[in-house]
Amino acid sequence: YQQANAGGAYIKVAFSGTTLGLNIDDSQIGSTTTSGYEMRAYIDGSTTPIEKTFADIDIRDILVFTDELSAGNHYAIVYMQPPVSSVDRWAGNPVTAIMVEGIVLEENENILSLEGTPLEEAAQRLIFYGDSITEGANSTYYEDGYAPKLARLLGTEYGQTGYNGLRWTTDHPTTFVTALYSGDASIDSWANHSSSKSRLTGGTYTDGAPDGIFNALGINDALNSLSTSTMRTRVTGYIEAVRTASSVD
Repeated sequence: YQQANAGGAYIKVAFSGTTLGLNIDDSQIGSTTTSGYEMRAYIDGSTTPIEKTFADIDIRDILVFTDELSAGNHYAIVYMQPPVSSVDRWAGNPVTAIMVEGIVLEENENILSLEGTPLEEAAQRLIFYGDSITEGANSTYYEDGYAPKLARLLGTEYGQTGYNGLRWTTDHPTTFVTALYSGDASIDSWANHSSSKSRLTGGTYTDGAPDGIFNALGINDALNSLSTSTMRTRVTGYIEAVRTASSVD
């Protein structure tokens, strides 16, 4: 399954038939309310999304976007948007994760290849680290944030891993998400969000190094009292760690 935590997470699919839905497991969402979660489907290149909230999930745990498409082949991209108050999405027990367990189509219809569609998988991949600005704060739709827009302009796939409140040092005092890079490799959230879910395996990116890494972080650290030298040490330490994980000299 896919896990959608940060705003801007997306799924692309090509399919046949009149219906598109997702089978969703929100049992690991923890104490965070599901009412503010939104998912939007852009079908066949439409710029107007079909918007759904988790209140629309039926008793079968299915979120149906539409069952009124024309017969034939279609393609779609679905974006995830958590509520702005959902800060603690990388830590906790259980981890606050939305699990998309499958694509729901009408009977006897099929998942198709994206090849030849405008959503054909791009060869290059980017990863974005950051805070609420990276996540899309003040954008009506998080897919209109700078990270998704930049990835679309560059024609790449992307991973948006910024989230509300993140700092180089610690997160909001009311949560227990650790720093992006504190120097303690066992807890730093850029690489190790929890004991069971992580971006890295064995010190390297699980699916290979991204082709580009962006980091827009620091505004929340204005609330801290760290010295300039400590901040410099942590930022340069993060850069070195990312280069090692990416096997970049």
